[in-house]
Amino acid sequence: MPKIPMITLKITLDHTKPAVWRTIIVREDIPLTQLHDRIQGAMGWFDSHLHLFTIKGTMYVDHQIWDDEVRMADENRMTLKKAKLAVGDTFTYVYDMGDYWSHTLEVLERTSVLPEKAGSWVLDGANACPPEDVGGVHGYEEFIIAMANPNDEHHQQFRTWYGHDFDPTSFDVRPARRIVVMLDHFGAGYPWEGGA
Repeated sequence: MPKIPMITLKITLDHTKPAVWRTIIVREDIPLTQLHDRIQGAMGWFDSHLHLFTIKGTMYVDHQIWDDEVRMADENRMTLKKAKLAVGDTFTYVYDMGDYWSHTLEVLERTSVLPEKAGSWVLDGANACPPEDVGGVHGYEEFIIAMANPNDEHHQQFRTWYGHDFDPTSFDVRPARRIVVMLDHFGAGYPWEGGA
């Protein structure tokens, strides 16, 4: 029985302190659109904004939702296998063009497994994903400082906006794993639709 090529990626959210990162394994033949979904699930984002990939100098976007796709390649037609990435290679994923969350993805390993073992999986990670719409890296830094100090002039404003306490060092791998497994079984968008 032929084996399925898999790729292990370390995703690091650039310029965050403490560093926010996840390690995932995915099939090499999934389109970048599906990789986007798995990055969202692993990191803890909610897929509320546009995104793009840059691999070996070429920008890839979802032509189904971008208006100016003429200058960019279609991520629905591109896979990591076609990109021919070697261990140690890196590429970029940007989420939310306003907050501009830039992620560096590094290829840690390339393997092959039997078809029944070829599912997406979150292997590891550290630190909490920033809240959506917090204002990018600078806004996130202000948010962390204010949330940690009840005497900070912005504490109550952020506390009301966010709704509860925030621990920047927390990360539970189990919900991230659940989401990427659901993506494999139910398809794009499922974890965010219907409150799943």
